[in-house]
Amino acid sequence: MNDHDYDQDHDHDDEGEELTPEELFDTIEVAAAEGAFAEAGMMVALAKSAFDSGQLDDAVLRARFESAQAELERCQGNLDAATEHATRAVTALEALGPMGARTLAGAVYTSALIQLDREDVDGAMVALDRAARMLEAQTPIDVDVFASVLITMGEVSLEVGEAEGSQRLFGRVLDVLRDVEPTSEGHAHGLNALTGKAFLGLGASAAQLGKIPEAKDFLERAVEFLDEGLGAGHPVLIEALERVVEIYRAMGDDAAAELAEEELAAARQALDEADDDDDDDDDLDDDDDLEEDDEDDLDADGPPKE
Repeated sequence: MNDHDYDQDHDHDDEGEELTPEELFDTIEVAAAEGAFAEAGMMVALAKSAFDSGQLDDAVLRARFESAQAELERCQGNLDAATEHATRAVTALEALGPMGARTLAGAVYTSALIQLDREDVDGAMVALDRAARMLEAQTPIDVDVFASVLITMGEVSLEVGEAEGSQRLFGRVLDVLRDVEPTSEGHAHGLNALTGKAFLGLGASAAQLGKIPEAKDFLERAVEFLDEGLGAGHPVLIEALERVVEIYRAMGDDAAAELAEEELAAARQALDEADDDDDDDDDLDDDDDLEEDDEDDLDADGPPKE
């Protein structure tokens, strides 16, 4: 099993480089998942403009964009709109045959997430299984998406009480990720986050099976990887720590739960501070806009008269 953080020192740097269409669509989905809807919306508008102007004119990319919009709508709770986008993406990619095969698995996965949000567990598991089989057939496998699909399948299995089955799925995630070399700092963060989610699932399933020492070890690793991958104030880390506290309480380990609660409080404080910093930045931007408006007014009025 993976017991080390992914190295984040790379020659390739994400900053200052122009995004490819695929990276743009990935960024839309990441921003949506993090609740940065305004940022995601601006990138959607950018992509729409590129398609409307003919700068982008590719059937696979258009379907991939539909899938990204489906994820954005899903994260905002607009499940009807999300379903429409996801259906268009899957239908278009299926019609493209082999040309759309690599992208189809991700679109099917997005559809599965929407079905889960609609509490259609059976339908979601059918879609998840389909996505997993398509990904396994790819050469090379899209490891990040495959790991995400397996994690979701493990989480669903755990929810319906199939702890042993979920353990196999989470363990497979670690096997899949073990030899992956990150291509950038952002990719390293993503791999650490996926590893952390797998350890979190292993901890939850071990606790459900009564394997207490094993569960505690998994949970400690989960927090380590999620913190490394997401940062102290990340909402996903906070959700994970809340889950860790619940599991420790269910195991009757109050001392471990209290320590986890301290980490949770620190993570929440970091998130609050980050939000405050964002508010301050917004206020500064507003002040700059006001100053520019004042300068424009002076220019329009001309110099003061004697």
